[in-house]
Amino acid sequence: MRPFNENELKIIENLSKLDPKKMQTCTRFLQDTFFTNESKLALIVKHDSRDLLFYIDSELFDSNEEINKKNHDLFELINLLDYLKNIRYITIVSPSEKISIFEALHSDFNNLRIENDNKLILSENGDYLYTGSPEIIYDSENNEKLKSGKLNEYYDYIYSNMFGLIFPSEELLDFVKHDFKTKEDRKHSQNINYSRTGIIIAILLGLLGSWNPFQKSQPKENENLILITSKIDSLISIENETLINIKNKTYYLKLDSTEIVKKKY
Repeated sequence: MRPFNENELKIIENLSKLDPKKMQTCTRFLQDTFFTNESKLALIVKHDSRDLLFYIDSELFDSNEEINKKNHDLFELINLLDYLKNIRYITIVSPSEKISIFEALHSDFNNLRIENDNKLILSENGDYLYTGSPEIIYDSENNEKLKSGKLNEYYDYIYSNMFGLIFPSEELLDFVKHDFKTKEDRKHSQNINYSRTGIIIAILLGLLGSWNPFQKSQPKENENLILITSKIDSLISIENETLINIKNKTYYLKLDSTEIVKKKY
């Protein structure tokens, strides 16, 4: 599996919140998470002519940098959905027949109806566009709200990845549940941890095998013992010399005293 950036991880996390046992549409999911009133993004499709219009905030439309950024965000989303389909993390079942001529993706565009033959009402707030020139969406006070560019050449690709029923797989739910790690990733990490633990244990056993506290203390004890023995021998030697000297002096004193006695008699 390829790595995902932060934006993609947020989308995947939102996908994991879908109930895999319920029927839900991809358009509803995208209206709730991507084409929102806060993001000021919208997508409107006219199926009979295969027109596909991507809208951004009208105040940003004159900036090529902003247009490129928004287009990048859109195709990042579509490519992600296509990729997740291919690895079977999600299933998107596109309808074989178009439900209506117009479909609009935006959190507020929930009440599409035609008025005066050429005015498409988009929301209960009064947002609308003219079907003859749908590039601009107006608010209820006739102010420009969103502007669009056409992406007709990507109609099939976008339609197959953004329209229809959507179901997250158990693998995707498991992926999010385990902090965006696949079973293979978790198994690999587990094997690495086992290997590290084994290496650490082997190193510790090796250190314990080469280090013996008794062997380390024995030379010191021997040194102390030798030092004490040497001091005792020195003391004994000094004592012996002293005793010998005392004996010798006593002996000579006796000799002297004998000589003195002899001389007296």
